[in-house]
Amino acid sequence: MSNQVQSNMRRVAYTALAGTSIEWYDFFLYGAAAALIFPTVFFGEASPSTALILSFLTFAAGFIARPIGGIIFGHFGDRIGRKKTLVIALILMGVSSTLIGLLPTYAMIGVTAPILLTTLRFAQGIAIGGQWGGAMLLVTESAPSNQRGYYGAFAQAGAPAGVILANLEFIITSALVSDESFLAWGWRIPFLASALLIAISMYIQLNLEDTKAFKELQSYKENHLKDNNLNEEKSASDVFRPSKGNAKVVIGDGVSITGEIKKADEVQIDGEADVTMKTDNIVIGITGKCKGNVETHNADIWGSFDGDLKASGTLTIQEQGIA
Repeated sequence: MSNQVQSNMRRVAYTALAGTSIEWYDFFLYGAAAALIFPTVFFGEASPSTALILSFLTFAAGFIARPIGGIIFGHFGDRIGRKKTLVIALILMGVSSTLIGLLPTYAMIGVTAPILLTTLRFAQGIAIGGQWGGAMLLVTESAPSNQRGYYGAFAQAGAPAGVILANLEFIITSALVSDESFLAWGWRIPFLASALLIAISMYIQLNLEDTKAFKELQSYKENHLKDNNLNEEKSASDVFRPSKGNAKVVIGDGVSITGEIKKADEVQIDGEADVTMKTDNIVIGITGKCKGNVETHNADIWGSFDGDLKASGTLTIQEQGIA
């Protein structure tokens, strides 16, 4: 592995480590707050034991949402790219956690406060479900085949690092302010610090490329779709729809059209095509080559048509005419 490739891989690995660490920091920070702060701040009207249970139920909402996030981001990761979905997941987590730090308490807005809290916790679960898989794919698909386990460990190390950071943040913040201040506003500081995730997501968006595996997947899909379009045979009933006026249809290179057209239509053929149709009136504009069988009443042909053409009414031939 060249020095440049190794340097790029270190940057990807360290970025994934930072992203997953802060992502899991946000996820587990909620757990500490659910035990220490939220029963009083968001469920103050309930008894202490009931408030604690309700607080932990909101904590559980994140775990319910995780597999949903994995499905959603996994689906779109194969469509728009690992990097884009990772950036979206990081921003979602950063915004959700920051908003938790800004939430009004139960004393301020009543039952709306725990509802908003649960909604934001669910959004955290969606984000972590998509982020972890996205970070792991970004690292392992970018790494050389013989070092994927090594570089993949950087993304995996974010989970324990996040747990440690979350607990340290609460310990340090609670030690710097009084208990009353911590319960009133100090607990918000660790959540507001989650805005750092937005900065990391912007760095990923601006400085990292998508994985080679995804680029190859996209290239395969584009080529496969192109091949299918070139070789696909369609019925005219699928292509032409009844209309009150003339319908103009452009046929691509290599496409075969068969069927019956009952309305006056204009067909433009770019490249080579095989056309079989029966219609009342037809205007065929050919920029490439066209062959097949056309049975019509009136026909106006522009270009080169190689095949059988039966016109019971008026037949107009322009340019190269009928071969």
